[in-house]
Amino acid sequence: MSEPGCQRGGVAPALSALRQVTPVVLASAIVVVAAALMTTRISLDLAVSGASVSDVRLVVTGYPLGFILGCLTVRRLVERFGHGESFLVLTGLNVILALGFIVLHGPAAWFTLRLGSGFGMAAMFAIAESWITLDSRSDNRGALFSYYMVLSTLGTAVGPALLVLPLPGSTAVYLLAAVIFAGAGLPLILSGRMRPDGPVRKGGAEAARPLALLALLAAAPAAFVAGLQTGMTNMPFGVMVPIYAVRLGYTPAEAGTLVSLFALGGLFAQWPVGWLSDRYQRRKILMAAALMAATSCLAILLLAHISAVVLFALVFVFGFSALSIYPLAVAYASSTLDHVFFVSLSSRLLLLHGFGSIITPALSNDLMARFGPSALFYLLGGATFVVGAFAILENPFNRSKET
Repeated sequence: MSEPGCQRGGVAPALSALRQVTPVVLASAIVVVAAALMTTRISLDLAVSGASVSDVRLVVTGYPLGFILGCLTVRRLVERFGHGESFLVLTGLNVILALGFIVLHGPAAWFTLRLGSGFGMAAMFAIAESWITLDSRSDNRGALFSYYMVLSTLGTAVGPALLVLPLPGSTAVYLLAAVIFAGAGLPLILSGRMRPDGPVRKGGAEAARPLALLALLAAAPAAFVAGLQTGMTNMPFGVMVPIYAVRLGYTPAEAGTLVSLFALGGLFAQWPVGWLSDRYQRRKILMAAALMAATSCLAILLLAHISAVVLFALVFVFGFSALSIYPLAVAYASSTLDHVFFVSLSSRLLLLHGFGSIITPALSNDLMARFGPSALFYLLGGATFVVGAFAILENPFNRSKET
């Protein structure tokens, strides 16, 4: 694969590329709004109902298990039906699941519904990310993934904010989520774009060859480790950092501010990091982002006691760097593989992400209980450092793997 650097410059080509992926990017952002709204409502309902620890654990476990299942099966779905058609079917599934929370009750029923939600969301993420990869070139892939990440992050923020609407009871929230899920199909239907331009057609759908995890590890070791790391750091951050902050004596409001600053840092990072990754070797940009994240964790361990302002600033830096790693990993790994592996590539990175998100909350909770709240940042910093180390150790002389 060639190096970034010989970009097809100009405003018109850039706008054309953005227009090309906008339907699937908008569809994904709408899905994230509904999913974030529903997830927050479910958490609140569990808290208000006084659900037992075991019941909460059962319901919460359903989503990541379904997420892994979706990652394992999405390739076959896309190969048989195509990108757009599969996405629309999955939006319909999520509409039904959202309505299910209105009529079905009890931890076992909610576990099943969350299992289905995790399946649908993982599959839709894999479809969207492989679609963007197929419709991009090496010289604009970083920018297009930044576009996707920015709108997805905004969707994550907008979803919970909808809870302030004067809706008649919690069941109306699930109805609203179902309506938003249904609206996610409109960008694809109205644009008439039901599949990327890139794939090789096979029987009316896209050819999508399987990619083993070991093959991904051999082709792009740093991207493989980054998939696992982002699940270990990005997803659990919002769960574990409030616990870290409260145990250090911060107020709940200050703990919430830390989570917001983490997300805000990631939002600010997407455009500049995407721009850099289209102009320089992505392996080196990935290395820099990972080592910056690890360094910010070390700084938190050494300097967080000085003042809340220092901690807030360092968490923003951590979010800026850590939330850049996943899109960099996708763009980097895609440059090492043929396009027929792109659906499997997205699903495999999301699968690793899912594994990381399952193991980290329990692990970090045990470490914090044994060694104190600061142990959280030993774990987060160690995970990001490993990504940087793998990026450094990849053979820099193998030019076919450098983009």
